[in-house]
Amino acid sequence: AIADLPEDLGLEVIVSRLERDGDQRLPGNGAWAKPGDVLSVVGTAEELDRAVELIGEALPGDPFHGHDLDYRRIFVSNNDLVGIPLAKLRPQLSGMLITRVRRGDHDMVATPETILQLGDRVRVVAAHDRMGKVTRLFGDSYRRLSDVNLLPLVVGLVIGVAVGMIAIPLPGGASLKLGTAGGPLVVALILGALGRSGRVVWQIPYGANLALRQLGITLFLAAIGTTAGAGFRAALSDPTSLTIIGVGALITLLISVLVLVIGYKVMKLSFGETAGILAGMQTHPAVLSYVSDVTKNDLPAMGYTSVYPVSMVAKILAAQILLFMLL
Repeated sequence: AIADLPEDLGLEVIVSRLERDGDQRLPGNGAWAKPGDVLSVVGTAEELDRAVELIGEALPGDPFHGHDLDYRRIFVSNNDLVGIPLAKLRPQLSGMLITRVRRGDHDMVATPETILQLGDRVRVVAAHDRMGKVTRLFGDSYRRLSDVNLLPLVVGLVIGVAVGMIAIPLPGGASLKLGTAGGPLVVALILGALGRSGRVVWQIPYGANLALRQLGITLFLAAIGTTAGAGFRAALSDPTSLTIIGVGALITLLISVLVLVIGYKVMKLSFGETAGILAGMQTHPAVLSYVSDVTKNDLPAMGYTSVYPVSMVAKILAAQILLFMLL
């Protein structure tokens, strides 16, 4: 069957349409490939080259807007489609096919495991006369995305602060706490993984996420600067403090160079993603902000979020454990 071709051949692609005897149609579950069929295949350049080797001959040109089938990019603004794998949405998506999902500046091939988020842009293939219904199903409302529901955010913060205040007893009467930073972080990871609980969608639209992230970084740096400014001036006149600052700068430089070399040269990650990992290890949003401005893509944020939660929680716990061991 055409729908099973990618899985049977080990390809990470999706067959978006079938053309046979001049007629275009969606490749339904019961459609079988025949010699002479023209298949439109979506995937990365490497996967498309493999598909040509395994399936047949590549034809020049791009898919066209025919009389039977059409394709369109649509904003996802309908909460009912968010936080649920596409495989479970199949009854609602009958008669259409999602081929690509664009999240921020990153394109990915849609799979049955793909979970849509508010603000995603999906490329949908459907019959020309069904495009209006398809558009209404996904919402396609930029204004609706701008009306952010703050209730899930506030509830998540309250739960996070409560979790952060839970004390884990240690021998000798001491205790460990995640605090007001670690608690919301852990709860956010759990709620983000869940995606939704019933009618409540925990994820924030992509545009609002970026705005809150930038606002948070600005407030964080402003608070750090105003708090540490007076003490830093006094430290510049103290030889002991200058020695500590110098040793700390040297250690930070060596670790930074080591991470960049291993990530970029050894593991062959992109430089933007490697720099994001470095910022996450240091739990330093200023580095992330700078790298994101330079690269102008989402790779630094992807690297940052992959290591930041572990680094933050590890620092919070390590500081309390060291204090317990030394006192």
